[in-house]
Amino acid sequence: MKKGFLALSLLRVGLKRLLYPPICLFCLEEILDERFHTLCEGCFGELEFLEGFEKVTNHAPFCRHIAAPFEHGGVAEVVVEGFKAAGRSYLADAMAGFMLLKWLEGDFPEPDVIVPVPASPVTSFQRGYQPSVLLAETIGELLNKPVWNGLSKEVAFLKQAHLSKEEREKGKIAPLYLVKDPKVLEDKTVLLVDDVMTTGATLNQAARLLCGGYPKAVDALVFTTHA
Repeated sequence: MKKGFLALSLLRVGLKRLLYPPICLFCLEEILDERFHTLCEGCFGELEFLEGFEKVTNHAPFCRHIAAPFEHGGVAEVVVEGFKAAGRSYLADAMAGFMLLKWLEGDFPEPDVIVPVPASPVTSFQRGYQPSVLLAETIGELLNKPVWNGLSKEVAFLKQAHLSKEEREKGKIAPLYLVKDPKVLEDKTVLLVDDVMTTGATLNQAARLLCGGYPKAVDALVFTTHA
């Protein structure tokens, strides 16, 4: 019975692959190697780890460290867009894995709690999930650390993503975040998690609010960075 069920399952997988062959997110070519599911082998090889780490004095002074495995561009940018705009929530596992590898490379102090930087309620409803929360939950599971969803984002007059880098740096419109009961973070090392850092303004505002709970330190980890 089990052999018959296994054979039927394999048949279904084979038919699905035949009718809907996996397509590379970046080059849109069919993925022939079964070891790769989202990017073809060639595009996967174009992902290059950033050297070193972001010194945050000029970007997010309320964060002690910021780490990102990739620069925002090329294959990494397409992965982010697929994750955020195309509903590919399954990319969270691979993205979180890369992020954690970069974090461990820095030999930073181990966080006590993981805090995602949330999207607006409207955006979250439209997507059906929050990208930063999925990343934070995966990282928390890998590190065996709790995730605290104490930050919330209010609806702003202009979405942050629609502003130019210059407008963000001038603080034309900043995302409005609220924090509930930050005292639970007292004397804890906090790891803020988001998908992209553009200027550091969002991370800095979130970290500033968390500092109201007197944590030991606030660090940040993102998948890509513009800075």
